[in-house]
Amino acid sequence: MYARPLRQGAVLLLVGQLISCTSWHAENLAPAPFITNHRPDKVRLQLSNGHQEVLYEPDILGDTLFGHRHQDWNPTRPDRAIPVANVTGVATSHFSAARTITLGVSLAVLAGLVVSAAEHAIPSITLGPL
Repeated sequence: MYARPLRQGAVLLLVGQLISCTSWHAENLAPAPFITNHRPDKVRLQLSNGHQEVLYEPDILGDTLFGHRHQDWNPTRPDRAIPVANVTGVATSHFSAARTITLGVSLAVLAGLVVSAAEHAIPSITLGPL
């Protein structure tokens, strides 16, 4: 009977985690000059085969882009090398105030649903005259 509000709250919390507080923004520069000049911590690459890949600590050496597939990888040895010619676009992750506000409002609504469900689940106790 009271599982529905809790299930809705769980879905809301999951959605909040998925939208997070950041978003990807496509960059206008070509991949090599952008990575060389801006030195981003991570980039999302659009590849010529249609796939996307996120690389951490990207670096350009000659005509190859090097980076790590995982954030906690050994920083001295990149585990991924992609020819720059295979990269058709670059996007970087930025803070998003709108997404942060949405997450905050969603969590507040979730808290309200939980309190409401708890109030309906616990019967009131009426005390007689003291």
